[in-house]
Amino acid sequence: MISRFGICFSLFIFGFFVCSAVSFKTYAANRVVVLRNPDNSVVPSVISEIARELNATGFVSEIIIDTPNENLEDIAGREDASAAIRLNMQGKSVEVWVADRMTGKMVKRTVALNPGGEPEESIVILAAVELLRASLMEIYATNSPKGDVAVSEEARNFAKPVELKEKNKQEGRISAGYLSVGAGGSYIVREGGVGGNGAVSLILAFHQKVRFSIDGRLTFHPHALTAPLGDVTIYPFVVRAQSEWIFRDPAYRLRPYAGLGMGVVFIYSKGNVNPEWRMADFELKQHNQTAIVPTPFVSSGLILRVTSQLALRIEATLGIATSITRIRMGDPTIARVGPPLFIMNMLLDISLW
Repeated sequence: MISRFGICFSLFIFGFFVCSAVSFKTYAANRVVVLRNPDNSVVPSVISEIARELNATGFVSEIIIDTPNENLEDIAGREDASAAIRLNMQGKSVEVWVADRMTGKMVKRTVALNPGGEPEESIVILAAVELLRASLMEIYATNSPKGDVAVSEEARNFAKPVELKEKNKQEGRISAGYLSVGAGGSYIVREGGVGGNGAVSLILAFHQKVRFSIDGRLTFHPHALTAPLGDVTIYPFVVRAQSEWIFRDPAYRLRPYAGLGMGVVFIYSKGNVNPEWRMADFELKQHNQTAIVPTPFVSSGLILRVTSQLALRIEATLGIATSITRIRMGDPTIARVGPPLFIMNMLLDISLW
């Protein structure tokens, strides 16, 4: 049993890190860098406030020291960012530059230092944030420009026209839905050891860090056990509903999560010679029998975003059955199904909307 579990676990880890290595070579789809002048010609508090404003809208922004002679688009690419913002002093005005890799554009706006009435710093901050928004709004055009970085969900929400936001609000749409498929190993029947399983689930994300899932796991092959009085074949199947909490913002490529849920373990046995089921104090004597065991589950895992539409997920689940089900052949117990239950899966999350 240990060797089979070790093989399954090794395959999961190998596949996970292979995909990680490929994925981390690409961009951070939601990262924006804000450049600070080496001579502080633009007040540092303005740069910091721009970064805070972008973080508040869902981006992950970082302040870095500018290299004035380097092309802004090259800096964005070198920093693995989806956009870069640079502010230059030009006499009595400030030039705001945005390199937008999501639409493949470089845009500029000049802000006079004496607009009159309003604080100058606030206008410069607003100009930087709104210039990025204006550049990204073109993703909603009929023939939207294509950059070398895919547009993240946060960028779409940031740039979404007001009329679309109101329409979505009225329709009561949830933020996202996913279909997950995968495979892995499970330990449900003690005497059967670790067996392979297939998994499918439907995930509804009501918030960027909270989602709800319904899933099922079916063994690829049943457990065949032999007893002195005959043979029995066991078919376990798990159905579960759980809530999941994700610990990092969607901008991060790798995000841990934890889940808590309730499910049932269905166990169908087919015996050649008079199998007897005993579940708690309830005993049945039939040739074939199905047991249903209510089971709470806890899970934890990692989500690795591959593209805006696909994510790779590895999940480990522990279940504590509310009762121990014994499979008997005559009087001897030949198999036990009960706490703890352990399931590990590698899954591919596919965005549905």
